[in-house]
Amino acid sequence: MIREIYLDSSKVEEIKRWSDLGIISGVTSNQMIMMKDGVKADDLDAQVKKMCDVSPGTVSVELTSSESPVEEMLKEAKRLSLIDDKVVVKVPIIPGSTKSLEVIAGLRRENISVNVTAMMTWEQMRVAAEATHGFDNSYISLFWARSLDSREVRVKTEDGLLGLAINIGADHS
Repeated sequence: MIREIYLDSSKVEEIKRWSDLGIISGVTSNQMIMMKDGVKADDLDAQVKKMCDVSPGTVSVELTSSESPVEEMLKEAKRLSLIDDKVVVKVPIIPGSTKSLEVIAGLRRENISVNVTAMMTWEQMRVAAEATHGFDNSYISLFWARSLDSREVRVKTEDGLLGLAINIGADHS
């Protein structure tokens, strides 16, 4: 079984720290996280490049708006993919729409790495798996606790970071 851990952050020092410890396989982030981390809107692409420079693997960056037309989403994805070879474009599953699938198909045609995200149900996961099947440069990021009957156990580490463990198949009574 392949296990990979991706740090959800845009803080270069934090990425470097976890990378140096050999804990993470790569990084995942989005514009909201970057802005919360103090990155200005005009500096987002430069920040993604900095993240790529210290990440041991891929850096998944989410498209800005799932409300944009497919053509705009594809244009943004192409721009993001040109920042660095490590960039993987995160495409959220949009409930009640095939727009996400159209974007994923377009990215496959362009051979742009994709990370399908924001899935809340098993059906959405299945659709994401089918849409990326056979596409080597693809990932699926599950919102696992929302899609399973699972129990979250929050763990406070010595340095104050909050970890999350999912207890699959546990007795929840």
